[in-house]
Amino acid sequence: MNKNHLIGLDIARFCAALFVMFYHLGALYLVDPNKPFLMSIIDVSAIRQLAFASAIYGWIGVQVFFVISGMVIAASLDGKTWQDYVRSRFLRLYPGVWVCTAISMICVVGSHQSEASQWFPLWLRSSIIFPVGPWVDGAYWTLPVEILFYGIMLTAIGRNRQIPALIAVTLCLISTIFWSVYSWAPQGGLFWRWTEKVAGTFRFDVAFLQYAIYFGIGILLTHLKSLPKKFIALTACAPIFFYSN
Repeated sequence: MNKNHLIGLDIARFCAALFVMFYHLGALYLVDPNKPFLMSIIDVSAIRQLAFASAIYGWIGVQVFFVISGMVIAASLDGKTWQDYVRSRFLRLYPGVWVCTAISMICVVGSHQSEASQWFPLWLRSSIIFPVGPWVDGAYWTLPVEILFYGIMLTAIGRNRQIPALIAVTLCLISTIFWSVYSWAPQGGLFWRWTEKVAGTFRFDVAFLQYAIYFGIGILLTHLKSLPKKFIALTACAPIFFYSN
């Protein structure tokens, strides 16, 4: 990727982060606008008009992050050994997680949001990015999903250049099958009951079934060189985007 491309992705990441931030603030306000710790950090009246819009549309930030992750990881595989790849992913992810976990723990302890006996388990699970919560912050559910994607892409290093595209198609098919069953399976049937039960949960394996398509699209946007092919790929996946949200 050239420098301008990377700057564009950084801007997209920043905008996605704002979407997620306002989503959580808006959703928190709608659940209980009188929470003391919420009122202590922000003038609730200032987000009154934004609450509904952000709570409805702010979720898109997570999907944007996953697409960008697919793009960046696919573009960064060339010329790397698996050791380089693992080192770069670790340094990219964990130091930031440790800083955020420390800050979040200060907030948890200061606001007494959990019992003291839970503080160390919350800190440990969050610091090592344990695949199953609870974590110090519910938003950490995306990190095990990211790590699972990193592990899948590790298999493409040193292989045929078509392997990332094959992985992308497989990821898209995984989500397509999940959401097709969720949307069209006969109500009351075994598959319908399973998808109805797990859709929207934050278990990393289930979440990956639902969101794999976004990583796949990111890979394809990097792998496919012509705009018409990228447009066709996005158009083909559009129905699944709709059903997954």
